[in-house]
Amino acid sequence: MACLQQLERTLQNVVLMGVANKTIAPMTDTDRNTVLSGPGDGELPRSVIIRSMLSLALAALSASAIATTSLADKATDPLTETGEPFSSAEFVSSPAKERLQRYQAEVEALHAQFGAYNPRLSEALQGLGEAQQQMGDHSEAIKTFNQSAHIRRINEGLFSPSVLPLLENMVQSYAHLGDWEAVDDQHHFMMEINGKSFGWTDERMLPVLDKLTRWHMYAFFEDVTPQPVHHLQMARSLFAAASRVIEINFGETDLRLAKQLRGRRVADFYLAHIMQQEAEDQRRLEQLHNIGGRESDHSFSQGTRLVSQGYLSGLRSSRQVVKIYQHNEEVGPRAQAEAIIELGDWYLRFNKRQSAIKTYAQAYELLSGDEQRIKIRDELFGAPAVLDFAADYVDYLDPIGPGMAQGYVLLELDLSRTGSVSNASFIEEHPQTPSKRRAAMRELKGRRFRPRFVDGEPVSTEGMKYRYVYYYPAVAARTAPAGEASSQDKTTVAEADSATQTDAQRADQATQDASTDAETHDEQ
Repeated sequence: MACLQQLERTLQNVVLMGVANKTIAPMTDTDRNTVLSGPGDGELPRSVIIRSMLSLALAALSASAIATTSLADKATDPLTETGEPFSSAEFVSSPAKERLQRYQAEVEALHAQFGAYNPRLSEALQGLGEAQQQMGDHSEAIKTFNQSAHIRRINEGLFSPSVLPLLENMVQSYAHLGDWEAVDDQHHFMMEINGKSFGWTDERMLPVLDKLTRWHMYAFFEDVTPQPVHHLQMARSLFAAASRVIEINFGETDLRLAKQLRGRRVADFYLAHIMQQEAEDQRRLEQLHNIGGRESDHSFSQGTRLVSQGYLSGLRSSRQVVKIYQHNEEVGPRAQAEAIIELGDWYLRFNKRQSAIKTYAQAYELLSGDEQRIKIRDELFGAPAVLDFAADYVDYLDPIGPGMAQGYVLLELDLSRTGSVSNASFIEEHPQTPSKRRAAMRELKGRRFRPRFVDGEPVSTEGMKYRYVYYYPAVAARTAPAGEASSQDKTTVAEADSATQTDAQRADQATQDASTDAETHDEQ
C-alpha cells in the first residue's frame, strides 16, 4: 500500500510538471475529481486510477523530452538563425487532441466499471462531445451528445432540464453541418422542456422564447430552409407569446413589452408584403391563362384582405408601443417621440400618407420647446430617412465572411413632401456592374422615405444621396470595362423596368384601398 501511495505521489508530480511546461493540457475540475478521487462508494479502484495517471505521466515525459530536444535542435539549426519561425506543433500533440484522448479513456473506464447508463458516464460523454466539436468532428459530436442525453433521460425522465446543455451543443453542431431542420427541432424541444419545467406563462420562459424567436427570424432573413415564411409565422407567434408572458407577470405598460410588439410588427410587415406579392403573382398568372372573371377578382381580393390583416395587426402594435412610452415618462421625450414616429412610418409604408404626416406632426410638436428637445427634433426630422423595419434585427444576419467584398451603387434622389421618389440618377458604383445598378433602381420602387420637416411641415428634398450596398465573393469579382457605364449614367427610376413599376403601383393602390377600409373599421 505504501508503495502504491508513493507511486501515486510521484505520478501526480510528473503530471503537474507536464502541465507547468504546457506539454499537456491542464485538468478540469471534473477530470481532477474523477481521476484523483479517493476510494469510496461508486469510485474507481486505485489501481485503475494509477494506470490512468501513468498514461498521463508517460505522455507528459515524452512530450517534455521531445520539446527539450526540439529546443536544443533549434539552438544549432542554421534555419532558425536566419529568422525562420520555429514551431513544435508537428512534434507536440495539440491540447484539443489530448483532451479528446483523455475523455475517450475516461468514457471507456467508466463504461467498463459502472455500465452503460451511469450518470457519471453521461458527464464524461458530454466532455467527449465537446472535445469532438473542438476538433471539428461535428457528426461524431452529435452521436456522443445523443448518447449522453439518452442516459440522462433514462435516469431523470424525458423532459429533464439536465439535457438542455446537450441540446445547445447539438444545435451548434447541426448548424455547422447545415442541417437546419434538426436545428429547428432541437430549438423547439428546448422550449418544450422549459415550458414543462417552469410553466408556459412563467417569467423564466422569456429568455427561452427570445432565443427561439431569434432562431426563426434568422432562418427567415437568411432563407436557410425551403419554407422561410413558416419561420416568419412562428416568430410572429413567439413574439405574441412573449408579450402575453410579460403582460401576465409585469403588466400591460411594462417597457419590456415594447420590444416584443416591435418584433411582432416586423413580422406583420413582411407577412403583409409576402401576401401582397403572392396576390399580384396570382393575378398575373390568371391573366396569363385568360381565366379572368369573378374567380380572378376573388383571388386578388382575398390576397389584399390578408394584407389588411397584417396592416391592422402592426397598427395595433404601434399604437400600444406609443401608449407604453407615454405611461413611462421616465424614458424621456426622445423615446416617446421615436415611438410616435414609428407609428407614422407604419402609416406611410402602407401608403396612408395623410395619417402619416399627421402623426409625424405630433412627434414634431412633442420635441418643440426647450433647446434639448429642439436638438433631438433636428436629428429626427432634419433629413429624409429610409423606412427599414428590420433595422433593429440586423444581428440575426450572418456576419460578412472574410472572402466577401462590399460593393455599392451611389444614386441621387429627389423626394416629394410625402417621401416618394420623384427622380433618381446614377452617380457612381464600385465595382462597375450594370446588373447591380439596375437592382439598385428596382429597390427604390419598394422603398419609402420619411420626409424632412421644416417649421412643422413636410417639405420636398432634392439631391439626396442614396447608397445601395451589396456583398459579393471577392475572388469572383469581375469589373466591367471603364467606359461601359458611361451611356447609363443618367438612368432614371422610370427607365428601370417600367412594366414592373406599373404592377407595383397597382398592387400599392390595392393595398392602400384595403388598409383604408381596415383602418376605418378598426377606429370604429
